[in-house]
Amino acid sequence: MLIEEDSPKFNQALSLFIDLIDNNLLKLKEIGVSTSEISFWYMYEYEQQCNMEFSPDITKRIGELGIVLCISCWEK
Repeated sequence: MLIEEDSPKFNQALSLFIDLIDNNLLKLKEIGVSTSEISFWYMYEYEQQCNMEFSPDITKRIGELGIVLCISCWEK
């Protein structure tokens, strides 16, 4: 799944991805996919300064699932 910055879902993107994985854990295990093989990528192109903020409940949920959060930033 891909959620672009201009999508109305953008502000809830990580929650949506977490829910998608959490709601399908059994199905993923049945086909041999472990959460240790899953990563969420946050890719951001910026001008002048790059700041990001993640709420504790989001990072906690990602950690509890054992999913890696990758952040890639580059200047325009």
